[in-house]
Amino acid sequence: MKREIIGKKCMKEKTNLFKEVSGDQEWTKNVKGIAKGNYLCDFCGFEIKKGEICYARSIVSRLSSNQYYSWEDDYINTNPVLIKLRESN
Repeated sequence: MKREIIGKKCMKEKTNLFKEVSGDQEWTKNVKGIAKGNYLCDFCGFEIKKGEICYARSIVSRLSSNQYYSWEDDYINTNPVLIKLRESN
């Protein structure tokens, strides 16, 4: 399983690249949230500051023994009420 933190700008501009897929060999999952710390976007390297909207992205191979496990809450706050408040600012 590959884990990535993707900034809001990249997720918005690269919609086709980051869309969730479910195929025979791999699947992806995107989880929207608020950064719990300062990170770098794994796509462009731009800084994601604590408190900003970002996405936790998982890429899982069906052929690998490394199966998906929940990790997103370690890096982002996924509370929908807080996300909505952050987006309205």
